[in-house]
Amino acid sequence: MRARTGGFTLIEVMIATVMIVILAMTLAACLGAACSADSASRDKARSTLAIQQVLEGMLDLQYGDVLAEDGTAILTSQTIAIKISAQESLPGLILIEVYACRPQTPQTLSALASMTMAQVKALPAIQGSQVRMLTYCASLN
Repeated sequence: MRARTGGFTLIEVMIATVMIVILAMTLAACLGAACSADSASRDKARSTLAIQQVLEGMLDLQYGDVLAEDGTAILTSQTIAIKISAQESLPGLILIEVYACRPQTPQTLSALASMTMAQVKALPAIQGSQVRMLTYCASLN
């Protein structure tokens, strides 16, 4: 029987190589996931900032800034179009939806009032100016 003299066998080297390749692939996958999460986070931060700016613009409205309203639609002097809908989603529960945007082309109140919520959402709007809020409330019946 021959005594072992230092060094690694071929099997040990192959096992070590396979383990290093698996580790490298795992790290590459984690890096890719981290980059996409960072990108998604950056996009969300941009859209949140844009929404905050639109909402702050709506909060700064003075009484005279509202050009017209008909109960379901509002136009402001800053060309913000607001559409409101309320519908009973479940017995005793009302869904209130408010959608606000700054359309690329000015809208009239009559045109805005005659549109459905889906049509208003489909209007071409200035990027980052769309805000949609949903809330539920109990009916008073």
